[in-house]
Amino acid sequence: MVAVSPGILAALAPFVLPASSLSRLGALFGVQHVEADESSRSREYLLKKSLEYTAQFPLFGVGPDQFSNFEGKQRVDAGLVGNWHATHCAWTQVSAECGIPAFLLFAGGIGTAFVGVWKTHKKAKKRGFTDIQKTTFCYLTGMIAYLVAITFLAHAYNHYLPTMIGLAISMTITANRIMDQQAKTVPVPRLAAW
Repeated sequence: MVAVSPGILAALAPFVLPASSLSRLGALFGVQHVEADESSRSREYLLKKSLEYTAQFPLFGVGPDQFSNFEGKQRVDAGLVGNWHATHCAWTQVSAECGIPAFLLFAGGIGTAFVGVWKTHKKAKKRGFTDIQKTTFCYLTGMIAYLVAITFLAHAYNHYLPTMIGLAISMTITANRIMDQQAKTVPVPRLAAW
């Protein structure tokens, strides 16, 4: 039944979905959609502008959470229509709004958390701690998904990142403490004397 359900839902979709949803889904299968093209152009423009602002203001950026205001005002001052949107990329959001030093700290915090959990995962696998190995694997999978998401979303200042890094720190410390304590309490087998 579980294997058949997606097929049934796909067969019913044209009859139950609104025309606008069907039109939008058509973009997945090669049908051109004007809205998708406009969104793509807008995202490309915002990426270029965020990189441009990073180069123009490398130390302090344009100000935390001020990219959309800065870009919009610059365009209006030039006699054009402003985009007034966030960067749609947390990496360039930090670099454009806070500068390159902040970007390095941002990336360093993420990298340190990831590497710490990765090393704990390898240590647990080597020593046979399957519960810790599974837990760290789940965290690493979630972190990879989060990193992919923030590459396309301006979520640099949300609570998710501090939560992920705090979870990595507590998991690494606790897991290593458990593995080290159990290594001390388990007696090492001695070889029989000949």
